[in-house]
Amino acid sequence: MNSFRPIFSLLQLLLSIVLTLGMGLYIFWTIAGSTLPDTPKTQAMVVPSEVVQGWAQTFPHAPTLAVALTTEHFRDGRAPETWVEDMRELWSQLRFRYRTGQVQSGWTNGDTALVIYHATSTSIWGKHTRREEYRLIKNDEGQWLLNQFRLMNDQIL
Repeated sequence: MNSFRPIFSLLQLLLSIVLTLGMGLYIFWTIAGSTLPDTPKTQAMVVPSEVVQGWAQTFPHAPTLAVALTTEHFRDGRAPETWVEDMRELWSQLRFRYRTGQVQSGWTNGDTALVIYHATSTSIWGKHTRREEYRLIKNDEGQWLLNQFRLMNDQIL
């Protein structure tokens, strides 16, 4: 009966890997699907605060997803591919990561919006509390996009 034990352990290991990868992909697509919709009808239903939350969930560790939430103005005129490479290099050197975050306030007026976001983050300098201001605009397809960013304060703890 001991001869079946290695096979059973191998099957357990394979099943564990498949389930872990499956759950990881499910969680990723659930988050990405709720913050990065891919149809114009769904995009129009996403509110500005959700765009900011999607930004914090994807930036800087997934800049190729985060760039879809930005305007050319936000990227300082850079093409999405150039911006992704620039950000990947800069933020990896700083080792910046959002840890927690919450929308504090916001408003919309027609095709413009403002969202204040309070976050904790980490970088090469340690743990931070940040208060960030995001200005968003609605594009022709009705999708809210980040257009401007202002760091209102950043305290190193």
